[in-house]
Parts: sequence; structure tokens; C-alpha cells
Amino acid sequence: LMEDTIAPLDFITVYSKDFDMTDSNLHGNNKYRFGEYAHRREVVQSALKRLVLDGLIDVSQTTEGYEYTLSRNGIEFLSNLHSDYADDYYDTATQVMVKTKGKSGGELTNIINRRTIASLEEG
Repeated sequence: LMEDTIAPLDFITVYSKDFDMTDSNLHGNNKYRFGEYAHRREVVQSALKRLVLDGLIDVSQTTEGYEYTLSRNGIEFLSNLHSDYADDYYDTATQVMVKTKGKSGGELTNIINRRTIASLEEG
């Protein structure tokens, strides 16, 4: 995945119901959820650095920016990660990836921004 798509895809995955992709949000409903996005971008950047240093993901530079892929160690780690939340997240992320295929980080961020504004207007 490209660096600029990871945070928006994660946010949409966690709050997939708000984006009409699933029947429920993985993190439930709260009135401050759209305020989380800015902080989530920072957390994702830190996590990416840590995952590269730990050898769980590989990074390569492309003409569009940095691209991240699971390393062999990352694939092995993921195959051993089992919990209800991890399984739900994986299933939801797969649905989100299919429904947003081909969208850039900017397009995904615009979707989030539009939904944020609509949420504010709804009160």
C-alpha cells in the first residue's frame, strides 16, 4: 500500500458503518470519532517506522511515494495473530479494500472529510 492510503483505509475500516460499507463500526459509535482521524495519521506514521525497523514490513520508493508491503516475517506474524478483533478487522479491511480499490490517498481523505462534514450537519 502507498503511505498516503494507509491511515485513511484504517480509519474507514474502523468506522466502516459510517461509510456504508458494513453494518457496524469496529470501535462502536461515539460523537468524537471523526476527530480521531488527524491523530490516527500520526500514529500510523510512527507504526510504519516501527514495523520497518522490526522487519515486519518492507518499504520501497516509487514515483508516487513510499510503498509498504508485508515482509516474510510480517506474513508469518500475521498468520499467528488470532483474536475476535483481529479477525473482524481483517474481514472488514478486506471489504473496504475491495470497495475503495483504485482510490488515491487524497480521494480517500476527501471521502472522510465529506462524511465528517455530514456528521457535523446531522448534529
